[in-house]
Amino acid sequence: MSTDNEMRPVGYGMAALILIGILVGVAALMGLLKLANVGPIFPAYLFLFYWTGVRNMDKNDFLPSLFGALCGLGMAYLTATLPQVMDPTTGLAIAVGVSLFSVYLLILQKAAIIVNLGTMLFLTVGNIPALAGADFAEMALSVLIGAAFAGVLVFCGTWIAKRWATKTTVVATV
Repeated sequence: MSTDNEMRPVGYGMAALILIGILVGVAALMGLLKLANVGPIFPAYLFLFYWTGVRNMDKNDFLPSLFGALCGLGMAYLTATLPQVMDPTTGLAIAVGVSLFSVYLLILQKAAIIVNLGTMLFLTVGNIPALAGADFAEMALSVLIGAAFAGVLVFCGTWIAKRWATKTTVVATV
């Protein structure tokens, strides 16, 4: 049984070409993040994985994926910060309340532009204990750079492919 979320089988040669393209893309994004002097690179790659792999590069899911990632990081920031800047119990209660309300909105499928599975993914990852003391602003910048990189590649690549296909069709019919 095949669904839209499953990868379609390709031949060995095409798989090798795809792998080379991924390698070039990963290296280019890593260089871009280094050039921007952004420390954490994993948020950019997590966004790329989520939007390209889970959401299948659906253009309609690009902005909700981006806003969801940023919203999830924001809620993780609240969870990490509020207990430190106010009474720990009150701060944690507020952060947990915000997270629970976002799950409620997710269940209702309301505010899907900012509360979606990407929100929950980045909220979860942002709360990994090993990230304690992480710079959430840099993680958000990493997501933004990764999203811009992916958006340019996919949207421009699609536009070029359509133009090429149109020219090829015109030439083939003449």
